Amino acid sequence: MKTKLIYSIVLFCFWFTGTAQNYSESENKYYSISLEKNESESIAKHYSINTGNSIPGKSAESIAKYFSIVSTNSMSNISPAKYYKIGDLNIAQKPVSNISAAISNELNIPVINKTSKNTYALIIGNEDYKSFQQDLSSEQNVNFAINDSRLFKELCQKTLGIPADNIIYLENAGFIQMKKAIEQINLIGKLAKGKANILFYYAGHGLPDEKTKEPYIIPVDVSGNSLEYAIPLSELYSKLTESPTEKTIVFLDACFTGGGRNSGLVATRGVKIKPKNSAISGNLVVLTSSSETESSLPYKEKQHGLFTYFLISKIAESKGTITLLELENYLVETVPLKSVLFNKQVQSPKAYVSPIVIEDYINWKLSE
Repeated sequence: MKTKLIYSIVLFCFWFTGTAQNYSESENKYYSISLEKNESESIAKHYSINTGNSIPGKSAESIAKYFSIVSTNSMSNISPAKYYKIGDLNIAQKPVSNISAAISNELNIPVINKTSKNTYALIIGNEDYKSFQQDLSSEQNVNFAINDSRLFKELCQKTLGIPADNIIYLENAGFIQMKKAIEQINLIGKLAKGKANILFYYAGHGLPDEKTKEPYIIPVDVSGNSLEYAIPLSELYSKLTESPTEKTIVFLDACFTGGGRNSGLVATRGVKIKPKNSAISGNLVVLTSSSETESSLPYKEKQHGLFTYFLISKIAESKGTITLLELENYLVETVPLKSVLFNKQVQSPKAYVSPIVIEDYINWKLSE
């Protein structure tokens, strides 16, 4: 029988470049980790566990393929999973992607002492589809989508000066959550009476309807075969521009051909579909991660979407002062080359601009 080693966790922390950072979700609670002695190959690439004692011979790539994490006063097992969200373990938690604090530090997200009080953001990271749809495989998840959305949110707060109360943030959002959030940002636009700047960011699956070619963004609880419960891009754009705004900018790190970062949402769909372009109107500019016939790919080394990594890095580098045209040109030039180097296939970001702002958007900035 395998011998189990029980380690009492006093503090669950991330270890980056020699600095331990407290994971606030743990709230100083005490937990135990039960580790099979012969299954100790991987504790964490980005994590360390402070037990008060060293854990010899343990290194590797993930935190919990081989772990069961339990509360000291409850045996709620939340294994297996590659990563965990640590909170109240009296109830089993759903696994989520690892926090990208290391990448945030690497990119040096700058803190700008300004407040963009009239800017509002809706940010959605949909990564874990398998947990909500049992017929899917883990390969059909969107790797690093939550890393993407969290880092974009950090950029919005620190660099663009968007107040936390002005940000609607969702992870692994279902249909009802997404519909309510879109209605909420729509209502904000109405009440702001033309003074609002609206940012929308989405990382997750996209999919076209096979017959109509209409592109959709996909909630985590919606099957690729049931697009009547997904969100059409045309509906999203209509809601974002129903009321006048100073500017509305959409970033989509998703492809709409039926492919995906790892695998398409509909495994039986062997042929990619070229989606039709959704109408753009109002003060709206959309930057998408790939063209109509391409997949949107990961940057595995950085644990982000390729498009999102270079999007955020450029905005951070400019401290939020880059114009939208400069950002578009940078992404169009940089991402295809990096995609061929890292993923051996082309990924070409593309901009869609409303005719109303075709002359003005070139000077738009993300911050007020």
